[in-house]
Amino acid sequence: MKIWQIASIGSLAIILGCGGMGAYVPDGVQNNGNPVQCAALSVVTSSTVSVALDSDTEENLTVINGNLQALQSRAPGDADVTFAVTGLPAGLSVNFVTSPLTVGLDSSASTTVRYVTDGAQEGTYNIQIITSQAGCTPITTTVQVIVFNNQNT
Repeated sequence: MKIWQIASIGSLAIILGCGGMGAYVPDGVQNNGNPVQCAALSVVTSSTVSVALDSDTEENLTVINGNLQALQSRAPGDADVTFAVTGLPAGLSVNFVTSPLTVGLDSSASTTVRYVTDGAQEGTYNIQIITSQAGCTPITTTVQVIVFNNQNT
């Protein structure tokens, strides 16, 4: 059974996943007959992002590859992760400068996330950033995006 832990530090949301005492978590997915080794990843990014109409803003997203141990005599190593986004309203796009992102063992790596409004309506939207490692359960991070009009009327 996986346990997910969410902590809030200031305006940062941290989502941690772990499966018992081992840092590598077999998801039951097979890779040539062997369970896939899933890194103990955590994702750190802003939980709220504000972007003006017809503009863009950038935020940092950091993936941490936690303390790892081998499973079935296979050596631990880097985690290659990709990103996807769901819940985007019309006129709002989200791009990742680096995807896939390689996160070294017991290390972290960051990418820039660009939020772009092009015809989006003013409002507050909850989108989901999905961080995936091949064959492993993805981590979903919810980000509240506030689209506002910064022009004086």
